[in-house]
Amino acid sequence: MDLRPFLENSVYYPACGFDGTPIKCLSKLFSNFIYTDYFIEYNDLEYNIRNGLVGYRLINSFMINADEIFGINWERFAEENKDIIKKLRFEWENPFVKVYQFERRFGFNDTHGKKEIELLYIKAEGISTYKYLFVKNNVSPKCLVSIVPGLAFGGNFDDYPKLLIDMIKISNTYPQYQFYDDQCGKDFYDLIKNYNEINQYNQNRQDYTWSSHFTLAELK
Repeated sequence: MDLRPFLENSVYYPACGFDGTPIKCLSKLFSNFIYTDYFIEYNDLEYNIRNGLVGYRLINSFMINADEIFGINWERFAEENKDIIKKLRFEWENPFVKVYQFERRFGFNDTHGKKEIELLYIKAEGISTYKYLFVKNNVSPKCLVSIVPGLAFGGNFDDYPKLLIDMIKISNTYPQYQFYDDQCGKDFYDLIKNYNEINQYNQNRQDYTWSSHFTLAELK
């Protein structure tokens, strides 16, 4: 991968699970997506990838090593981020990085989304990943996604929003866009207050019992 241009134009979604909402809502604007979650299983990811991206077909996928994107291996990554990783409520095991490349299916046009989409999926903690992908490369994602980060019983730690906001402020490089739901609009207010709302999306889904309303906002 030509990593830096990919990062500069990416949608970054930490604590993502298998949620395709950002791709569904934002694929007309962006083609690079980075998903990060420490508590997923590889086989479940593969199943969801192959069955859940409407209007696209998977044309290529491949694994890459941690040092290719972080500059260090997984053992050193865990050691250097142990203060955050020890906060996690469940075990972080068998990390990986995989790239998925999609092509828009025949019969779908630009109103559906970009012709090609690339997804970088990382099984790792989201703040640590932000630090090594963006802060250390002195870039920011084009868009940061905050959708129900799973605090407490979801497996994430309670001060996750604060620590992520602190990381972004320290880097002094803000994403141009924020994409968030109603709940995270409150949890991440100290960051979102710097943005102006430019669009809203409503997704009526049974698995979204917590929120069906999403906002795209741009840096003031």
